[in-house]
Amino acid sequence: MKVLIIATLAVLLVISGWIFLYSTIDDGFTELNDALNKVSKNIEAQDWQIASAEFSKTNKKWKGFKDFLPLFLDHRDIHNVDLMMTKANVYLKEKNTPLSLAEIEALKSMLTMLKNEEPPNLINIL
Repeated sequence: MKVLIIATLAVLLVISGWIFLYSTIDDGFTELNDALNKVSKNIEAQDWQIASAEFSKTNKKWKGFKDFLPLFLDHRDIHNVDLMMTKANVYLKEKNTPLSLAEIEALKSMLTMLKNEEPPNLINIL
């Protein structure tokens, strides 16, 4: 009986930890997506200085967030987001509206795909 109680508590601890971590990851992806939406709006308004400042903040958020992600996501996906962030930053500095907007939208899509890969379900476990 004692072993059953300990095993049950261990399983509950793992499940509650996973829920907490998933919530943290979900919030992080939502914050990044919202920040990228602000950058897109500033690019569309041709306000390059504010767009660049917002993107710099977003990039800092990503750098803090990505250190936590290798526990859950494939390293290649994280590197792809890094590459896309670098491209978007260059396009912003060059004030290239179409390429900046395209890269920002691609980043938002990539972050959404990564967020959808993370939830605990049978497909992700197997």
